[in-house]
Amino acid sequence: MKVTLDGRLANVEFFLQFFLSAPAQKDIDSRVIQTGIPHINLGILRQLPVPLPPLPEQRALATVLSDMDAEIDALEARRTKTAAIKQGMMQELLTGRTRLPIPQEHSA
Repeated sequence: MKVTLDGRLANVEFFLQFFLSAPAQKDIDSRVIQTGIPHINLGILRQLPVPLPPLPEQRALATVLSDMDAEIDALEARRTKTAAIKQGMMQELLTGRTRLPIPQEHSA
């Protein structure tokens, strides 16, 4: 489905962030037509209430949310890499290929 926005009133990135938000997704899901394959049409989409702050605020909100998405992606990539390193370390340690030094106990 193609949606055309008036650039004098609406920021594309703001609308993208809005439609990806949990409240918008819930609203869309509540309007889905449930005949055979669930779907939504342009008429239903046009009925969705969309907040429309001033254009500069839309741009600012879109930028902040986009930056946060990028940060989340970076954290998820770091988590995936760390999990892979842990998996490799477990393989090395649990098969005995790598041994850890055992600390010496101090006697008093």
